[in-house]
Amino acid sequence: MTSEILDFGRQNLFNPKIFRKANCEILKKSESMIKEYEILNSIDSIIIVIDFTAKKVIYQNQAAINSFGNIVGNECCSSVDLFGFDMNSFCSSLKDYETVPVNLKTEVFHHPQNNLWYEVSLKPLTNNSKNQLLILTFNDVTERKFIEESILESEKKFRSIFESFMDIYVKTDYNGIIELISPSSKTITGFGFDELIGHSITETLFNDSWNTDFIKLIHNEKNIVDFRAILTTKNGSKSNVSINASLLDDRIVQATIRDISSIVRTENELKKALKNAESADKIKSEFVANMSHELRTPLNGIIGYTQILKNDSSLSDKQMEGLNVIDRSANHLLGLINDILDLSKIEADKLEITPGTFLFNDFLSGINEMINVRAKAKNIKVIYNKKTPLPETVIGDKKRLGQVLLNLLNNAVKFTDFGTVTFNVSHKDETARFEVIDTGFGIPEDKLEDIFKPFKQLGSNMQKSDGTGLGLTISRKLVDKMGGELLVKSELGSGSKFWFELNLQTAENEDESKIFSYKNVCGYEGDKKTIIIVDDEKDARLILKEFLHPIGFRVLEATDGIDVLKILEREKPDLILMDIIMPQLDGIEAAREIRINFATSNIPIIVITAANPKDYGFVTSLGINQILQKPIEGNTLLNAIKKEIGIVWSIANQTDESKQKETEIILPPIEEIEALNDLLAFRNFSRLHEHLNKIEAMNEDYKEFTGKIRKLAFSFNTNKIKEELKQIINGQYELQK
Repeated sequence: MTSEILDFGRQNLFNPKIFRKANCEILKKSESMIKEYEILNSIDSIIIVIDFTAKKVIYQNQAAINSFGNIVGNECCSSVDLFGFDMNSFCSSLKDYETVPVNLKTEVFHHPQNNLWYEVSLKPLTNNSKNQLLILTFNDVTERKFIEESILESEKKFRSIFESFMDIYVKTDYNGIIELISPSSKTITGFGFDELIGHSITETLFNDSWNTDFIKLIHNEKNIVDFRAILTTKNGSKSNVSINASLLDDRIVQATIRDISSIVRTENELKKALKNAESADKIKSEFVANMSHELRTPLNGIIGYTQILKNDSSLSDKQMEGLNVIDRSANHLLGLINDILDLSKIEADKLEITPGTFLFNDFLSGINEMINVRAKAKNIKVIYNKKTPLPETVIGDKKRLGQVLLNLLNNAVKFTDFGTVTFNVSHKDETARFEVIDTGFGIPEDKLEDIFKPFKQLGSNMQKSDGTGLGLTISRKLVDKMGGELLVKSELGSGSKFWFELNLQTAENEDESKIFSYKNVCGYEGDKKTIIIVDDEKDARLILKEFLHPIGFRVLEATDGIDVLKILEREKPDLILMDIIMPQLDGIEAAREIRINFATSNIPIIVITAANPKDYGFVTSLGINQILQKPIEGNTLLNAIKKEIGIVWSIANQTDESKQKETEIILPPIEEIEALNDLLAFRNFSRLHEHLNKIEAMNEDYKEFTGKIRKLAFSFNTNKIKEELKQIINGQYELQK
């Protein structure tokens, strides 16, 4: 630009007008140059201008001055350190050109001293001067270089991971065309990249389910976890695979495909094993149910009638001794069977805890009375301590709690030859604590856990038990199911202490009808109700009949399902009590037939079974109202009856009984009482009840007398009945012996 100004001046120096005009032009161009220089000096980039003809630096901006010092006028081939940029090589290359080359490259180089990266741009400057100029621009690209290196490093790591995938990674478009797939695909599928990339994943690897089920699911869910499919390899073999996939931007599907053939085989084997186990468990459950029914029924009969025979005062000592042996043996056998059946239920997790409201003090008194009978036979004193005031009623599983306490107390008596057995009970903050302490043999410390193992009994140095060795096993499991823990502390030769705590909440404002004793029920309000008892066991029917008839029920009997259907053709009872396992037509089928028939469809049905009621839970769907297990507790049966037919029991309290004693009982004729006496002599209880019905039919006033006799007959104690008869008639008649 300076040369242009000089040429212009020489040509027009003596022309005043032109000279003034030239001065203006020079001023304008100078101002423009100043502005350009100011702009260049404000730029962070390093800018150097080289005269290509002279091979010298003719300009540098402030950034260049700050970095290199003043290098204007230096030859470009001198040893000027431009951040390590090879100027000599650059200048040598320029000598080969007469004019500035148009295509000059851009280079990026690293300066080791300041550890920065620079990008150098070489561009020609086009102007009207004879000299040709070249601009060098240095830009700091260190940050960009680091980003690029990070990207390259990430790509390297990704490539390493990608190539080491055991699973298949695949990316497809929405239509299933493969865009990217991991190298592992070749190992798993046998297909090469050229056979997969750009091809449909359906046509190569999967069946139509990919296009239907999978695509539909991925569109709806956006993410899929463990989608199961069948992958077909190049050689035609099939593999089970699990697919985890996600949909990106509603157009790209990326997924990992894992071969789970071994897992599926294991799952199938487990399913098969589970099915076999369930089948075996079902067979076992059926066996337990059948054994429960088949064993309990005859044993209950043996025990029941043994008790009846033992009440006969005419038996000789030898006969009585024989009956005692039968009674003890039958009860022992029943206890063993119950233990085995209970353990079987516990192991199968089928033993249920059934909380209910019960009279706590009466329950504990009953436990104490039962254990005292055995303790007295060994001259052992039982000490029953109420450590705190006890609530009248609590909520818990009365049956299972009693089972645990009796087992612990029986063991204490069994393994104690002299001394005492202490039974401590306390109740605080809704928690009951039970302790059983004995002065017996004690247990070695290394055997304290062994006593809770099934069928485990202590060695010969201890008194051997005559049981199965299941009592403590079952007791600990029952306490655990009830939410407690059975613990033991013992020292050999110094006795043992067993204790546990349970949450037994106090029952507040309970309906008295739910916790009454069936022994105090003397009848019910309202019209006479009819109940049909259906059971193929005569003894089972008799027990229920003797229980219900004295309360005022009309009782009909049926031997099986067919028999009850015939009775229903002419009768419409208020309730049916029915066994399940019966010949010809069982209780389940009979219930189904009863529900189908419109005339009998609304009759309540209570099923009574010796098996576990949980095994027959499905029968409620057939219209069966309740399921009860034999042997039935009196209160349980009466509560079940009340629930189904909505009656109100008449409860006899002490005041009623005292008034009854003061009231003169109207007696039937002497010949009727003598007839009852004869029936008692032959222990014909069925005929006895029939004759009581006959007496009632003679005169309504005799019902108080017959009701008294029926209640006594329920205990099967003939001697007691005779004594009560004598007391009732106040010695007016002397019953024939």
